[in-house]
Amino acid sequence: MCQIRTVWLLVCYTWPLLLVNGTVWSDDVDYLRDVKPVLRERCFACHGSLKQEAELRLDTVDAMRLGSYSGSVLDANNVDASLLWQRITATDEERMPPEGAALSAEEMQAIRAWMLQGAVGPIDEQPEADPTQHWAFLRPVALPIPNTKWSAANPIDAFLNDKLVSAGLAPNPAADPSLQLRRLSIDLIGLVPNQTEQQDFLAAYAESPNQAYADAVQRLLQRPEHGQRWARHWMDIWRYSDWYGLGEQVRFSQKHIWRWRSWIVESLNQNIGYDQMILQMLAADEIWPTDESKLRATGFLVRNYYLFNRTTWLDNTIEHTSKALMGLTMNCCKCHDHKYDPLSHEDYYRMRAIFEPHQVRIDLVESQTNLDLDGLVRTFDAHPDEPTYVHLRGNEKDADASRVVPPGVPEIIAGLPFSPEEIRLPPAAFAPQIRPGVLVAYEAESQRRIAAAAKALEAFAETDEADAITSAERVVAERELAAAQRHLEKVRSAHAADVATVLEEPDLAACRRNAILAKRQATLADARLALAKLEFASLSDDQEKRPSTEQLDNAQKQVDQAAEQLDSLDGDYDSLSGSVKSAEGPDESNASRFAPYPQISTGRRTAFARWLIQPEHPLTARVAVNHIWCRHFGQPLVDPVEDFGLRTKPPMQQALLDWLAVELVRRNWDMKWLHQLIVSSDAYRRSSVVQDQAADMDSQNQFYWRRNVIRMEAEVVRDSILYLAGEVDTSCGGPTTDPVKQKHSLRRSLYFTQSENDKHEFLSTFDAADVLRCYRRSVSILPQQALALSNSEFALSMAPKIANRICVDGGLVGDAQAESQTIDWNAFVDVAWQTLLSRTIQQDERQACLQAVADWQTELSELAEPERDRRIRANLVHAILNVNDFITIR
Repeated sequence: MCQIRTVWLLVCYTWPLLLVNGTVWSDDVDYLRDVKPVLRERCFACHGSLKQEAELRLDTVDAMRLGSYSGSVLDANNVDASLLWQRITATDEERMPPEGAALSAEEMQAIRAWMLQGAVGPIDEQPEADPTQHWAFLRPVALPIPNTKWSAANPIDAFLNDKLVSAGLAPNPAADPSLQLRRLSIDLIGLVPNQTEQQDFLAAYAESPNQAYADAVQRLLQRPEHGQRWARHWMDIWRYSDWYGLGEQVRFSQKHIWRWRSWIVESLNQNIGYDQMILQMLAADEIWPTDESKLRATGFLVRNYYLFNRTTWLDNTIEHTSKALMGLTMNCCKCHDHKYDPLSHEDYYRMRAIFEPHQVRIDLVESQTNLDLDGLVRTFDAHPDEPTYVHLRGNEKDADASRVVPPGVPEIIAGLPFSPEEIRLPPAAFAPQIRPGVLVAYEAESQRRIAAAAKALEAFAETDEADAITSAERVVAERELAAAQRHLEKVRSAHAADVATVLEEPDLAACRRNAILAKRQATLADARLALAKLEFASLSDDQEKRPSTEQLDNAQKQVDQAAEQLDSLDGDYDSLSGSVKSAEGPDESNASRFAPYPQISTGRRTAFARWLIQPEHPLTARVAVNHIWCRHFGQPLVDPVEDFGLRTKPPMQQALLDWLAVELVRRNWDMKWLHQLIVSSDAYRRSSVVQDQAADMDSQNQFYWRRNVIRMEAEVVRDSILYLAGEVDTSCGGPTTDPVKQKHSLRRSLYFTQSENDKHEFLSTFDAADVLRCYRRSVSILPQQALALSNSEFALSMAPKIANRICVDGGLVGDAQAESQTIDWNAFVDVAWQTLLSRTIQQDERQACLQAVADWQTELSELAEPERDRRIRANLVHAILNVNDFITIR
């Protein structure tokens, strides 16, 4: 048996021609093709430019021959003795790479065959580049705007034309004016232009094209629908999700997170700088701890809430904050140093320490004291002293408790200041019960109770009190009103005592005394009300509803005891509740959730946010510009949008990207300025027609010689249909709309509930955002989408309304009674086509439409003419909605 094993080893390790997994390794094994890619994928992270464990580099053959402190790892004369071979074939703790799967048999044999051939590498082989010099880790520099043979008033065109000239490409001319307006309207407000808007624009365009276009840009940017349109984009990137769980148990995200959505819409409409939005989302509770309007922004962090596992919660926070704001895949170094980027295992836990103390709480709002019904959900540092430990191999159950990890940022960008300073919070932040809004909420609740009681009592104003039942009813109403009034006094005195206690005011003793006495009065009023209700019930004809003698006696005792204690100052008053901490686990007690809040915050998130928005930061502005560009042009300047690491090569249009990033910062992170600049460029306004010669030279349109054709997002499809029908509700803000219970709601689509559990069926059909990750929408073309536009109740119900609007707005009829008037079918076809598709109908298209009209007239001949014509107009509109051009942005 031993002899057989020896022969087998000789065959496997010394035979010059090897067949493994169907691959023949012979003298033609190529180092650059077959070996170096394996080493780069599996070995460079620890033995390359990022770091050199054991003083060993494997990124060049010369470095391998030089070896580590133990000497060379290559021995072409004795492959089996080579340290490289021994380590990659080891099966114990010395196996390399130490993490992940071992090298495959094919990979190992490729390396062996190369070593048997002499381990030869390129003469001029260069080591891997210094990661600190990666383009995305260097501060962007705005190069001078190029001068090209094509004049360019817009800097975007100057940079793009410079590349076009060098590539020998000629750009497309401008698109048809109607298509330009459609493109612009969809991009800036998420709605196709209606008939009136098209007519007005085309009339102005005929007089002065550039001025008409510039005016349209400004008009659309100022419409409130702009914030709604771009809020949906940022909600994709920032992973907006309404709460979901099991039944009423909140497991993911939080109730009332819709206030964060409202904040996004409002911030964009008010043109709050991108830098300020970052500050508010990450640290409003530290910088503006009592500003409820800004505190909504921390929904960015609240969204990551997960009931059952704190580490999962923080993992999501770290991963998606890094990807969304920095374009870094920090999640890759949770278990070990990043395999490609200069991000260490330690970097990950330093960043975790930034977020370690924060938790979620729900504060009262002025309209409601029931936090299940409404509230302000926000972050705060609940555990400022909570330590952070490195999780060995990412296992939270194997944390290295020997050393606390301090908060920090990735070392590759650590040259920028990051200096957390503890923040002492104002009383209204750590003691929310003293906020004026809390008193307003409790007063409003009491006033509603008083109003209802007074109204009930009014019914007895002219009632004969001789009737025992009526008399008892009246007593209940009188005592209900008295109890409600006493509770209002109790609330007011309790709030005054809360304020005096927290602020240590000189009249604290008097305030507490008043609050205790008001509580005694309210207790007595409640006891009298309870007794009156029992006495009224005792008059019932139904024996089962009558209280027992014991119950009546006990109720009277409660009244007597409350009366005896009316002037007693024993005990304490009932402090108002202004907030509750969200559960940190399914079994957390109420006492823990209502425990006092810390008076300090760590300042870590503030330091991190300020670090991100420093003008020198190499990533933040680039990532923001790239996201905005991607959504205007349908393709990003940097792809993938969430990974600017070493695997992502410098973008072809880096000069343009960097100029825009620098200019965005210089202009106080003004996103409306960037929108205006982009949509005003010739590149944006170009025709999307494909020219064969240009397409052969640049099939991916990297030089932007034409405008990309883009499919509408789900929300634009639905909202535009509603808009054309004159039905859409464009009001901003407010709670989420249930897609099942309120499926016929006319609100814009971003207001529908969106979570892993609840999704709008129509929107989901058209590639709505994935709430787990959606840095860039996926695009599909599926039969279900055509069926949704063809057969859905939504599309069928809107078609008649759109048809009627076309008749009225197009002047085809005199007034809204269009259904009963005969119209010119040629004119209707032309206007309907232009309204829905923003382009002139072609002759063959017109003929097809008119033939359809004739066919329907035959099929519906039994109907009266007004009804028949109404049906035909609706059918035609429905058919045009199903033309591919409707859901296509050209």
